[in-house]
Amino acid sequence: MSENTIKQKFKQEIRDLESQLTTINDGTRVLAKASKELTDIAKRIIEKVNATASIDQKISLLGIGLQETVTYLENENNVLNENVHKIKDKIEYITEFAHKVDVLIEEEKKSSTIVEEQKI
Repeated sequence: MSENTIKQKFKQEIRDLESQLTTINDGTRVLAKASKELTDIAKRIIEKVNATASIDQKISLLGIGLQETVTYLENENNVLNENVHKIKDKIEYITEFAHKVDVLIEEEKKSSTIVEEQKI
């Protein structure tokens, strides 16, 4: 495998990861998913609230719904942050590894040049 092929593969992998990062950080997608989930929680809780006559039960159900909403948002935020962190770590690792490969290739070229010069 040639030096250029190796470099291109590293660059392509980094571009792919950056594309994944852009996708998971897409505010429109994230907001659409959150809106749907939060609307589903609200509808479910409102149905339960409307199904009971007890004021205490209604207040309790509304509190449960609020807690579910907060829990959902916290969990989604944690998952998103974890995924972003993992992808950034992969990009950093591949970038560092590609640099080390470049250094090794350069050292190998210099070593080969020295050996060739010594033969002469």
